[in-house]
Amino acid sequence: MGSLVHELQQAAMSDAHSVGALLRKALVTSRKLGAVELVGWIERELNGYTRTSDLPEYRYLQGNLQCLHPSGSWVPLSVNPRHAELLQRRGMAQPLADLEAMGGPLEDSISRTLQLFYPPPFEGQLMRELGIPRPAFLVTAAAIHSIPNAVRNAVLDWALKLEEAGVVGQDMTFSQDEKSNAHRAEVTYVIENQNIFNQGDHSQIQLGTVDSTQSLSHSGSGDLSALLAATRELQAKVDQLKLSPTQAAEVAADLATIAAQATAPKPRLAFIRESARSVRTILEGAVGAAIGTDVALLVTQFKQAATELFN
Repeated sequence: MGSLVHELQQAAMSDAHSVGALLRKALVTSRKLGAVELVGWIERELNGYTRTSDLPEYRYLQGNLQCLHPSGSWVPLSVNPRHAELLQRRGMAQPLADLEAMGGPLEDSISRTLQLFYPPPFEGQLMRELGIPRPAFLVTAAAIHSIPNAVRNAVLDWALKLEEAGVVGQDMTFSQDEKSNAHRAEVTYVIENQNIFNQGDHSQIQLGTVDSTQSLSHSGSGDLSALLAATRELQAKVDQLKLSPTQAAEVAADLATIAAQATAPKPRLAFIRESARSVRTILEGAVGAAIGTDVALLVTQFKQAATELFN
């Protein structure tokens, strides 16, 4: 038999091999080399991602929003800019084979668009909180194909680095020296400027992913309960903030979003962050306005809780 690594390179370069078949060959190679972290990445690509924090950047797609018009037709959807920034970026957690099938033929993938729907709980949450009809995420088939293409390139790059490190494999086996050299090659392997091993996207944007969970980890020193407490106290004092009617309405809406998300079974930290940022921006001038000392203290507490949580 020939070289395992050379066979892997050939499979990565050939469109005749599906990316699923390529990954299974890479799985055999990585297990024989004892590349534990790479095995984990391959298995997630084959079976799908269960945690949004593990999604690599190449599995996030940019798309457009639509909503179901009462007439029954789908029309472009316009939302608040800070919400649009979140909703127009979607993580794709499905098994790679599902994404390949979803993308369909490559020939017309640039001109062909796909309409993706959000999971029912999140879809209902969007409709309630944003006051919109049923939403959908519109993306080109070419964008879907970019995910398996990124994986194919990643495997090829890894296989080339293995060869550069003197790791080729013969008769389905690797020598002890090759295994040691493989780990040195593995450490330096990155994809799109981020290591694919122990991958983590800590932006906490989890929109429409499949069977995914989200943790409330963050880089700040605060906790969500402190922000929730400050939010509830401030909600009762919005009319005393000396804001314009438009500002007061926006602050009230953002505070309601924070309270709803903070008490939800699966809080959307990205929504909380953006709503808190909006409130803080509006309230910057509130403390200096003609408001009572107790209200000024609540404003300060809210800003401090938000800063400790997200900064």
